[in-house]
Amino acid sequence: MQFVENDAGDGDEHQLVELRVWVPPDAPIDNEDLDDDREPGATRLQQRIMKLSKMRAVTGDMLAEFASDDGTFLLPRGRYGVEMYSSFFRMHGNMYDYKIAYSDVERYILLPKNDDIHYVLIIALDKPIRQGQQRYAFLVWQLKRSDASIDINLTDQAIIDRYGENTGLKPSLTGPYYQLVARVFKVLSSKKVYTTGKFKSSDDRHAVSCSVKARTGQLYPLERSFVFIHQPTLVLRFEDIAAVEFERFSGYGQGSATRNFDLRVTMKSSSTDSGKNDEHVFTSIERTEYNILSEFLSNKNLKIKNLQTAETEQQQQLSNLLDDDDDDDDDAGADGSMLDSEEEDDDFVPEKPLPSSSKKKRKADDDESDDDESDDDEPVIQTKKKKTVAKSTSSSKQKRKSAAPDQKKKKKRKKKDPNAPKGKTSAYIYFCNEKRPSIKEKDPSLSAPDTLKELGRLWKALDDEAKEPYKKLAEADAARWKSETEEYKKNRKEEEEEEDDE
Repeated sequence: MQFVENDAGDGDEHQLVELRVWVPPDAPIDNEDLDDDREPGATRLQQRIMKLSKMRAVTGDMLAEFASDDGTFLLPRGRYGVEMYSSFFRMHGNMYDYKIAYSDVERYILLPKNDDIHYVLIIALDKPIRQGQQRYAFLVWQLKRSDASIDINLTDQAIIDRYGENTGLKPSLTGPYYQLVARVFKVLSSKKVYTTGKFKSSDDRHAVSCSVKARTGQLYPLERSFVFIHQPTLVLRFEDIAAVEFERFSGYGQGSATRNFDLRVTMKSSSTDSGKNDEHVFTSIERTEYNILSEFLSNKNLKIKNLQTAETEQQQQLSNLLDDDDDDDDDAGADGSMLDSEEEDDDFVPEKPLPSSSKKKRKADDDESDDDESDDDEPVIQTKKKKTVAKSTSSSKQKRKSAAPDQKKKKKRKKKDPNAPKGKTSAYIYFCNEKRPSIKEKDPSLSAPDTLKELGRLWKALDDEAKEPYKKLAEADAARWKSETEEYKKNRKEEEEEEDDE
């Protein structure tokens, strides 16, 4: 027996909200005026209470039923059968039963899970249900994608009279199970069912994997809100968000700090019960999702505190995304400094100074092969975002040069010898030179960093057998470079000896 909760009372007061009575199967019950004395003791007791209390029957006419085996509730956890009535629905399980009026439902949200097997129906409640001392403001129901059929206990004319035409509700429904459940809830309760929008992650899904505290789950950026499932289940409306902030990954592991980031969401004080700016931190998001998320949030006109800083940091650490820890020689050039050796992108600006990182890489190549100005090494691609970094770097270098003129002389690059051998090319560079034209042709709008990320992803996806042709090309070129370098050094030595003799 469930009793009405008084929400207006003092929170410290105790209330009786539920009463359970265990009746032995053969318990004697006064059967006066009862319909059938052959009913079980519990049923006869219920009939007696209903008669004496003059209470209206809570069942009514059941319109549809979903079996407990067809779906699992993640919150509250367990298997519940669901019965649909005209003004409420009922959840009944082995331990708990709940009757929830449609008027107490705030909204429905239907989301696809990343396992490609299930959908999740979130039922947001204005009045949380209680299970012991635990309150649940969200019911999270995991549903199958497989086809099923259900019966609605109404005729076609009764459906039209109650709910109108073109509702999609029929006496017999067939289709994916999650669609049937969502349609029945939508029509019977006359409330909308919200689902995913245009957002797509780097792996073409509607959610990004992340964690809230110690719980791993999926974050869904919808058209008007963030939704995180399933523990804790969070629904953060964009209109209630004060600002979002991208942060460096705060978890364990040095390698993870360069491949993951955190997203901090600060809520407006008016939207919280405490009156304070509550914060939610979503951690361990893959760095490949950064550009997609930042663009999505910008289009939603959300305030991003450190967008400029985050974009600069992402560009500076772009090379870390393309590094392969298992290979040494094959990763040479993975930072993108030599990837566009055959053609120039639209963003290439040869008059601008190179970023300091590119200069250091070119100087390192000088010391090894003296071939920094060969066709394979230039031009170096710069995006518009990198121009800003380059300017600030150049400005800071000018200050250092004016303060220490002696260091400027030491850092002056030596002259290029036109007879020096061409530098060797790694297997990764051969792969990029082969695949870059097809990537550009497929999507000409890709920027240089996005092209580098796609090349790095394709390279990492190759197995050793697929990489073998490129490794053979790199080995042959390394042998060529070694031979030409030895010949070059030999000729230089002879020329120096002739000059000494003169």
